[in-house]
Amino acid sequence: MQLCSETEGTTEKLSRCLALLNEAAKRQKRLDSLYTLHVNALQRQGKADATIVRRITEYFDACPDCLTQDQLKNYFGALVKSHSCSTAKLDRNGLPFFYHQVLNKQWQRQWVDVIKPP
Repeated sequence: MQLCSETEGTTEKLSRCLALLNEAAKRQKRLDSLYTLHVNALQRQGKADATIVRRITEYFDACPDCLTQDQLKNYFGALVKSHSCSTAKLDRNGLPFFYHQVLNKQWQRQWVDVIKPP
């Protein structure tokens, strides 16, 4: 009887792991779709296809449209410390573009004020 409950515990753990993998695959598929839409929007406007989407997604392991204002402030605070000012400015300007052109959402202006000039 003990062996049976151990097997059930292993089965439950395996089911949870499979569910997490499935969720990660769905998130990656959505991210890839958003990334493609973003690059296409940049190219349509004649802009370079450097993009904040991959960098911010790797930082949080989440799609940019799911991030809170506090998460964005933390991201930009860390970005200023680890990258050049021009990279921080590109990301600061690229995020509103992503929201407007890809997500068709209004950008919250207060999020932009997180970077101080050098």
